[in-house]
Amino acid sequence: MNPFEMAVDAVFASFGVAATYTPANGDPVITITVLAKRPDEVVGFGETRIAAEISLFEIRASDIANPQGGDVITLNSIDYTVQGAPTRDTERLVWVVDAFVS
Repeated sequence: MNPFEMAVDAVFASFGVAATYTPANGDPVITITVLAKRPDEVVGFGETRIAAEISLFEIRASDIANPQGGDVITLNSIDYTVQGAPTRDTERLVWVVDAFVS
């Protein structure tokens, strides 16, 4: 295991929370550890600015090989549907997933 993998595992062990991941294609539900972020996003609509709540999740790439839009993350009994294409960090160890409450 390289130092980056060790660091990612340490962060997830210290700050991660348990969740489940359900692929949209019907594959079995799996248990994962996520880092949940809920920053506000300011969205422009004409001359108006609206603060919209979004949900971002960081997931270890070793837990999920290829997250897709339509997959569902369940955290604290709340379902979040993955939207858009997830991105990876530069070391390709962590997915950043944008999701909305289903």
